Amino acid sequence: MGTCCTSDDIVHIQIEDAINTASNTAGNIVDTIGDKLPTFDDIIDEKHMKYMKHYDVSSKEIEATQATQATQATHTTHTTHTTQSLFWGIGIENETYLMHAEKCGIKSFRNLKQKRERYSVDYYKSFIADGPCGINALLQRANTLDTLTYPMYINSHTFQATDVKQEHRTHYDVGGTPNVAFTESLHDILLRESDYYKSVYTTSFVFDGDSIEFITQDFYCATVDSCVTELISQKQRFLSEIQPYFQKWHSKAIVFPDHNYGFVSFLTTKNRNLGICNNGTIHINLTLPTMLENGVIQDKAGFIKEHLNLVPYFQLVEPLIVACYGTPDIFSLLSDNEYAVGSQRVALSRYISVQTFDAEHPINGKLLLMDRPKEPAFWQNAMTAYHLNEKIGYDINFNKFKNHGIELRFFDWFPEEYLADILHFFVLLSEHAQQSLAKPFDKTKYNTIIQNCIKKGFFCTLSLEECTMILEDLQLPQLSQSQSQSPHSLLSHISNQLYAFYHDGPIVQLLSPNQPTPTIQNYNWIAYQKLYDDLFSKPELIIRAEANPFESRTPIVPKDIQALHAHFRVCVETATTRCYSDEDYKANGAKIVPKDYWITSKNSYVLGIKHPAHSAHSSHSAHSASETQILLHFAHCFKGQYGASHILDTLRPAVFLDYEYMLDTQGKRVISFCGQSGKIGCYLALMAYYKSYYHATRDIPPFNEELYQSMLYSFTARHKPSVLLIGHGTVGKSCKAVLDHLCIPCTIWTSKDAIHKKVILGHDILLHAIRLDETRHIAPFLERSDLEKPSALSVICDISCDLGHPQNTLPIYDEYTTKQQPVIRMNYGQNKVNLIAINCLPSLEPIVSSDQFSAKLVSLLPDLPHFQRSASFIPNAAIFNRAYQKFKACLLSVS
Repeated sequence: MGTCCTSDDIVHIQIEDAINTASNTAGNIVDTIGDKLPTFDDIIDEKHMKYMKHYDVSSKEIEATQATQATQATHTTHTTHTTQSLFWGIGIENETYLMHAEKCGIKSFRNLKQKRERYSVDYYKSFIADGPCGINALLQRANTLDTLTYPMYINSHTFQATDVKQEHRTHYDVGGTPNVAFTESLHDILLRESDYYKSVYTTSFVFDGDSIEFITQDFYCATVDSCVTELISQKQRFLSEIQPYFQKWHSKAIVFPDHNYGFVSFLTTKNRNLGICNNGTIHINLTLPTMLENGVIQDKAGFIKEHLNLVPYFQLVEPLIVACYGTPDIFSLLSDNEYAVGSQRVALSRYISVQTFDAEHPINGKLLLMDRPKEPAFWQNAMTAYHLNEKIGYDINFNKFKNHGIELRFFDWFPEEYLADILHFFVLLSEHAQQSLAKPFDKTKYNTIIQNCIKKGFFCTLSLEECTMILEDLQLPQLSQSQSQSPHSLLSHISNQLYAFYHDGPIVQLLSPNQPTPTIQNYNWIAYQKLYDDLFSKPELIIRAEANPFESRTPIVPKDIQALHAHFRVCVETATTRCYSDEDYKANGAKIVPKDYWITSKNSYVLGIKHPAHSAHSSHSAHSASETQILLHFAHCFKGQYGASHILDTLRPAVFLDYEYMLDTQGKRVISFCGQSGKIGCYLALMAYYKSYYHATRDIPPFNEELYQSMLYSFTARHKPSVLLIGHGTVGKSCKAVLDHLCIPCTIWTSKDAIHKKVILGHDILLHAIRLDETRHIAPFLERSDLEKPSALSVICDISCDLGHPQNTLPIYDEYTTKQQPVIRMNYGQNKVNLIAINCLPSLEPIVSSDQFSAKLVSLLPDLPHFQRSASFIPNAAIFNRAYQKFKACLLSVS
C-alpha cells in the first residue's frame, strides 16, 4: 500500500529536498575549497534596514513556517526548532524614465544642442567626436532624416528640481544660485497631495541618479511569477496615479518608454539639449534557499560558497544574454563602424559590465566601480568607437546586505513580458549549479566572445569551437549539430538542456513552481528594429519608371502594394508604358511621383526591372547611386558583358542587389522571369517555324498564349518539327512544358552532354536556354561559319541572350531582336535562318509576368531593410545578402 501525502506533506518534502540539496552541495564546495573560505560581516545600511523586518522571528513569514512545522509534527516524532525557517529571495530593480506619449520630430531635433542635461553624466565624453565615423558626422546624417522622431523624457530631476512651470530650483551656474522664480518641486507637491505617492516613495520606488527606480518589495520566498507580477503592478499603479498630475501641469499624456531610445531630450531642458545613452536597466537579485535561525543564516560558510559557486555559471552565459537582451547603440544604425549593436551600455561599462566580478577573490557589498584592466586583450579595450572609462562597473554584486545572495547588473531594460522566462532560466541555472561544482574557467579565452557579442549582438556568430568551450565550462552536453551558432540559438539550447534536466528539481519547485519551458527572446533584434523605426520610420520604397520605352513590366503590381504599407512608404514614378496605370497604383495607396524622383531620394529602396539608361544615370552619377540607397534590378553586368565596368561604376556608391543573384542555400534563383521567358520563347520559335514552313506572308501576331495555342494545335496536327533544347533549368523546363502540351517531341541536352554541331544543324528548331557557368569555359555551340551552308536548322531562339559576354555560346548576331520585330531573317552565306533573340521576352506578356514576379518579391521585401545584419538568422535576409556579396565581389574584380 502506498503512503498518502497531504499538500502540507508535499510542501515539507520540497523544503527538505531543497535543504538537503543545498547542504550537500555546500558541504562539497566547502570541503573542496577548505581554508580559502572567505568571511564577511553582515551589511545592514540605512537603505536596506527596511528589509530586515522580513527576517524577524515574529514576522508573518516565520509564523507561516511555524504553522507548517506544527502540521508536520502530527506526522512525525522528531523535534523541530520553531525559530527555523527556509528562506529564498527573488527581487527586481528597474531604473527607468517616463516620457510624453507624443514624440517630437526632425524639425525640433535639428535645433537640439549636443549637450548633456545639467544634472546628468556627460556621455558625449565617451564618444569620438570627429572623423567620418565620429558622432558629429553621424549626428549630421541624423539631421537629414526627415522621418526621425525622439521622445521627451521625464527623469528624476524633473520631479526633484523643477516646478509646474518647468522652472529650475537653481540657475545653471557654478554656484547653483537659487532661482527666485522657482516655486515648489513636483516631488514635494506629490508628497503633499498624493497619499499613494507618499506611501511608496523610498520603498517601491526611489530616485537613483537621473532615473526613477522601481524595487519589488515582496522578495522574501517570492516566486518568479509573483515577483514579475509585482513589478508590473507597481509601474502600472504609479503611472495611473501620476498621470492626472502631468496632464494637469503640462497637458500631456505620459507613458513609460516601450524601448530604450537612442536620442532623447528632457523636460528639464525644455527640449533644448540632446541626450544620448539614457538606457533603462534591470537588476535581478537572487538568493538561493537558505536555512535561517532567528533570522540569521545557520550555515554562513555554506551560504557563501553556494552563491560564489553560482557566479561563474552566470558569467559564462553573460555574453550570450547581452547579445540577446541588450539595446544597440543608435549610432550603430548610422554607421558600419565599431559601435555596439549588442549593448551600448555594456560597451561603455559605466557601473555595469561583463565577467568583472572575481568569485575567487570576492568582496561583498554594493560594488560600483573597479579599475579597467589595461591588458590589450581585455575585451573592452577593443571597443575602438568609444573613449574608454578608466573605471568600469561590476557585472555582479554579492551579499549587498544581510542575507542577500547575488545581484545581476548587466541587463539593459527589456519589456517586462520577457522577464519571467529569463528568471525561469536563472532558476534552472541555479539548480544546475547546486548539482555541479563550478570549474574555474579562463576568462581570457572569453574576450573575443564578449567583444563579438557586444559589438554584433543579434548578428553575432559563435564558432563551433567557441560553443564547445562554453558548453564544456557549463558542464552541459555538446550540440548535436556540428555548426556555428548565434548567441540566441546557443542560449536557447542551454535553456532547453537545463529544463530537460531540472524542471522538477527542488529549487525550481520553490522559486518557479510548475515552470513552463523558458522561451529565450532575441530582443536585441527587436530593439534594433525599434531604433531603426525611430530614425527612418517607414523608409521610401520607390518603383522606378523604366528607361526603355518598350519595357512594360513592373517589379511590383498594384494589388501587392497593400502588403508593403506596414513596412514602407510606397512611391511609384509616373509612367505611360507600364502595364498598369498610375491610377491603379494610386487606388492601392501608393504615392505617384515624377519620373527620376529616385535620383535625389535618400535612405530609399529603389526597384526597377532593367538598369537605368546610361545617359540619364551617368549624368547624375554623383547623386543617383547614393550610399544611402539600396537598388534592385537586373543589371546584366556581373559576367564581364560589354560595358559592365561602366555600369558597376555607376552603382558603386550604393548597395545594389541584382535579382539574378538572389539565391537560396542551394544556389538556385528565388525570383526570376525565367519561366515566362521559356514559355514565350518556345511559342515564338514554333510560330516562326510554321510561318517559314508554310511560306506565310503575314506577320506573326503579337503574343497571345490562347491564340498561339489555337493556331499551333492546327499546325502540329499536320506536321511536327524536330526540336533541340539545350538547357533544362527553369527556362528549359518551361520550354519543355509548352512542347509537351503540344505533343512535340524534343531532344534535351544539359551540361553533362557533349555538344555536336552537326546534330544541332540537323534539327529544325534550336532552343538555347542555358545559364552560363562563369567557372567553366565552354566553346561556342554554333558560330557564324557553321551556318553558312544550308542545313535543316530553320529557327534559332536564343533565350539566354548573352550578347557581349566573352563566353557567349551563340556568337552569331550583333543586335537583339525586339518586341516589335521579334523574328529576323538572318543571312549566313548561302543560308538563311530565323533568329529570335529578345532580351526581355517576358515583356511580351507583361501583366502575367509582372504578377508572378511581384508575388514573390513582395514576400521578400519586409526583410530587406536590415538584411546585412540579419542574414545569419532570417532566410530572406540571407537571400538579399548573397546578392550583395556578389555585387561587392564584382566591384573588387574591376577595381
